[in-house]
Amino acid sequence: MSDESIRVLFVCTGNICRSPLAHAVFQHHVDESGCADLFEIESCGLDAYHVGENADERMRSVAARNGIAIDHPARQLRTTDLEYYDVIYGMDRAHVRRLKKLTRYPGKIRLFRDSDPVRTDELDVPDPWYGGLSGFDYVYDIIERTCRKIVDELAVRSRAG
Repeated sequence: MSDESIRVLFVCTGNICRSPLAHAVFQHHVDESGCADLFEIESCGLDAYHVGENADERMRSVAARNGIAIDHPARQLRTTDLEYYDVIYGMDRAHVRRLKKLTRYPGKIRLFRDSDPVRTDELDVPDPWYGGLSGFDYVYDIIERTCRKIVDELAVRSRAG
């Protein structure tokens, strides 16, 4: 990894569903596209509910069915993350609001679905935690297509200098 790499952070509530999936899917796409050297990727949660735990079993199961391995112990956002990472994606509007209150660099904070190639009225990646397996499949679909687009956008930006 070079000093030129784009440091990308995905953030959700507890770092056991949405953000670790985005982390793993994004990593899969950069590896597949041959541009892994352009990125440093991480995920975390705003809250400490699940620090050290694996991602939710249902999320890992849906990811595995799609050829994605999630092997990431949950961690909480550190204040240093807000300075270190170049682009920070909140999975929903509440995450974005909280992140912007915590940082001196609000321009780094982005709403994940702003990059979703499928335009809908829904702006948030819904938290599948409380629902059934179909909710995890739905979240996987959103994250997969959006990560693919973000990889393309950031890789082009990085190569353009």
